[in-house]
Amino acid sequence: MPTKFIDITTDFGFKRVFGRDESKEIMKGFLFDMLELPYPIEELFYLPQEQTPDYHGERLSIYDIHCTDTSGRKFIVEMQKHWQRNFKERTLYYISLAISRQAKKGKWNFHLLPVYCVSIADFYLSTKEERKTIQNGDYLHPVELVNTKTKTIFYQKLKISFVELPNFHKKPHELTDRLDKWIYIIKNMVKLTEVPAEFSEELLLQLFKMAEYAKLTPKERIKYEGDLKRDWDHQSILESAEEKGLLKGRQEGRQEGRKEGRQEGIQQTQIETARRLLQMGLDIKSIAQATELSIEQINQLTTTKE
Repeated sequence: MPTKFIDITTDFGFKRVFGRDESKEIMKGFLFDMLELPYPIEELFYLPQEQTPDYHGERLSIYDIHCTDTSGRKFIVEMQKHWQRNFKERTLYYISLAISRQAKKGKWNFHLLPVYCVSIADFYLSTKEERKTIQNGDYLHPVELVNTKTKTIFYQKLKISFVELPNFHKKPHELTDRLDKWIYIIKNMVKLTEVPAEFSEELLLQLFKMAEYAKLTPKERIKYEGDLKRDWDHQSILESAEEKGLLKGRQEGRQEGRKEGRQEGIQQTQIETARRLLQMGLDIKSIAQATELSIEQINQLTTTKE
């Protein structure tokens, strides 16, 4: 039976509530709160898919939205539902492309427009050891270029807000500001059967209305349910692999088990795991994510025998 509200951690749900022209006011408020911008966004323009940067990398299940405002500020909003190796590095790489693409041909004085990014991860960004020093519930990690001696901002035109969804545990009555409310909605909306009283603000009510399953057209329901099925299949296959001992745990096992690749047997284990996952029907990109092998290495396994 469908839930009252769609899951906005899916590609369809994420882009429906944040990435359409009808979503502009919602996105403007979201960016202002998440990035603590110095002034509100007057007007927002979404970049067509064909104009977004070409990253030449495996996209896996990352959903991203690119937009700009009237002052030229660039915004990237991305959501990653499943663990991915080098997620922080990937985000920095995407931002560097948004910066480098501002270069002008001919004489240019290196004037750059601001680039901001909200990067939402539905998994822990830190290792188990690192989390011992992080306060429980500290889900937002703002990143800027800082002078480490004076502790002041060195460069004002670059900011990233990393969000760790698993570290957000607040209940509706514990939410202290609208920033808390945005994260609560992203993490919990699909579980709700009604709009909590704490979300009476018009902007948030618009978001809830846009996310009602009953408002979807038949074609939209097919697309949404397709996204759900892919997520369920991905989760089921990885859980089956764990139960059979093929993986050491999608989260902490990977983070703690990689000892800088010193043991020679690690790659062979990865290869054997990839072969078994291929036999189970998992797609190549997901196998690359699970085993940390490259797409090229896995492609070779499909054309060679053991």
